[in-house]
Amino acid sequence: MSVKNWSCVAFFIVFTLALNIFKYIYYNPVRNSSICAHEQEPALLCDKKMALKDAIVSDFANIPGISVKTARLIVNFINYKSQNLEDLVLIKGVGPKTVEKLREYFY
Repeated sequence: MSVKNWSCVAFFIVFTLALNIFKYIYYNPVRNSSICAHEQEPALLCDKKMALKDAIVSDFANIPGISVKTARLIVNFINYKSQNLEDLVLIKGVGPKTVEKLREYFY
């Protein structure tokens, strides 16, 4: 095998390895679906409250009365403005009753 062929094989191996690392980091199912760490079940079914800053859209959307659109607004607000539960009332469509409902699941 010539040097050119070996360099192509080496490039393919490095590319495949980098692609697998990327997939692991960005598509790891444990990272993207909030799971209760001690019981391996969905966080909302777990008896422990979840940190507000660690929640993803599906965590909020699984709460009765919160739509996917509102869940996205909440996550964007948490990521870019405030991680305080009381400040969520500043979001259009989120009122004091919704914040009280969220207190059951998040701290």
